[in-house]
Amino acid sequence: MDIYAAADIPETEIFGSVEEKHIPMNKFSSSAAHIAGRKFASSESFTWLTEHFQASLSNIKQAADYLFLSGVNHIFFHGIPYSPAEAPWPGWQFYAAVNFGPQGGLWRDLPEFNAYVTRCQSFLQSGAPDNDILVYYPIYDVWNDAGELIRPNPVPKSLTNVVMTLWENGYTFDYVSDRFLAKAECKGHEIALGGNTYSCVLVPECQFMPETTLKHLVGLANAGATVLFQNHLPSDVPGFGNLEKRRAQFHNIQNGVNSGHGHEPLKEAVLGNGRLLVSTYLETLVHMSGGKREPAIRSGLRFIRQKTAEGFLYFFANRSELPLDSYAPIATIIESAIVFDPRFENRIGLAELFHGRDVVPSERPAQFGKETGSIHLQLQPGESCIVRTFTNKVVTGPTWPYVTNTGPAQKITGTWKIEFFEGEPQFSKSVEVSELKSWTSFDATELKSFCGTGRYTISFEAPGAKADDWMLDLGKVCESARVKLNGHQLGALWCAPFQETVGEWLKPGKNTLEVEVTNLAANRIADMDRRKVKWKYFYDINMASKRYRALDASDWPLFVSGLLGPVTLTPLKKTAVN
Repeated sequence: MDIYAAADIPETEIFGSVEEKHIPMNKFSSSAAHIAGRKFASSESFTWLTEHFQASLSNIKQAADYLFLSGVNHIFFHGIPYSPAEAPWPGWQFYAAVNFGPQGGLWRDLPEFNAYVTRCQSFLQSGAPDNDILVYYPIYDVWNDAGELIRPNPVPKSLTNVVMTLWENGYTFDYVSDRFLAKAECKGHEIALGGNTYSCVLVPECQFMPETTLKHLVGLANAGATVLFQNHLPSDVPGFGNLEKRRAQFHNIQNGVNSGHGHEPLKEAVLGNGRLLVSTYLETLVHMSGGKREPAIRSGLRFIRQKTAEGFLYFFANRSELPLDSYAPIATIIESAIVFDPRFENRIGLAELFHGRDVVPSERPAQFGKETGSIHLQLQPGESCIVRTFTNKVVTGPTWPYVTNTGPAQKITGTWKIEFFEGEPQFSKSVEVSELKSWTSFDATELKSFCGTGRYTISFEAPGAKADDWMLDLGKVCESARVKLNGHQLGALWCAPFQETVGEWLKPGKNTLEVEVTNLAANRIADMDRRKVKWKYFYDINMASKRYRALDASDWPLFVSGLLGPVTLTPLKKTAVN
């Protein structure tokens, strides 16, 4: 923690997967930024997210969301390798994926992803952290543990269990080290550090703690703070210097704390204006601390919360496999709210709310206060949004476009004409199909290794049903698309779900739909390796696979490419906001 905080911009990384089990490691950079009062928390992003040439923008979006949820607000690509203009495709490559450069296969629609990141970061850099719990990092237990001397970012099991329990139950937290804990002050009943405030300090089960740290924790409690210990107090001081003297001081402090009352599993010592709690039950400890639990976590959402001058800022991501269309309760006071979809420049509107004061007390859920409320969110799996709430202000303006399906999806049928451009190998012929499938399954041999863009065009009759709007769903897209309806450019659909409302541009009778789909570069690279084309003509590793072996793509399977559908239109009804 101290080393991360020594940087002006503490930086974590993604290396490989973005499973939530890595949260204990990825929280280091943002925690250091918060306790040191830094504005930015960064990440070396997307390193080895997949094998070379196999990452889609949809994959990368999910990884970016994971970083935002871990507190990162300042993403760096890993990477864009320098390649001279005269170098044949795929140019010079760095040893590690993902290549975001012009030869990496993502370049055409990368501006759409960049715009998404820009919008998210503009919000996440504007608010102040609002994490409730300072989690003590028991470094002396790590150093006392037998094992390898070099262990990057060692996270003891006791700490992992604590932070994952907090994460999965909707409690926000930052790590704190002994050095930074010594700087913490109690103001009222809150703990101030790095310009931020916390409701409590939580000490995971540990054996060793410096007597100076224990003394400061007791001092915080005496001043009005809440200090939590999991299972028991630390039992000894670390190291051997002045051991007896330090042990005596440590045990004197312990004896003062142990005069508290209560029995297992909970003991409480009232110290001055605050309290010190010891329990074997972590959730009991955290509940008694007064920390805000965000109940939206029960809806399958992950979130990060920040404070603003007028309320709070939430970044929500639906990382479940189920769509969400419900009221997501939040733990903060809310009078009004605005929802933003950062994939689009102008998709914004007032949120529909359900206030705690509208619920009779006997029916009010636990941790759902009178002035807290719920926000109506509609998020498909993989979607995210930003919600800005206002504590004492009623905001006016256009409402968020809530919709409900009023009928079944209707498949767009007919003959699709497909033309290929902006890619290699060149293929000048057009293809016509009545059923959508991967262009690698077409008869043309060139398309099995084609890396580029295919333009799909179809004419169809508008559905006869009446609706407030229509949802165009492209179904499965490999891997990103630009959509045009009746000559109007709808924009890029570069990540799942590949959906957009099109009622404004859908006309009675005949309509023309164009979809430009760009695939990955993997098939072209695999074909070059099968034909033993020399494309690895640079000096850096030359070149490594994700398993740090020499990269040989000749045995890669064909990656499905193009528009696979089904492409449908679904009638929608717009829902009025209360």
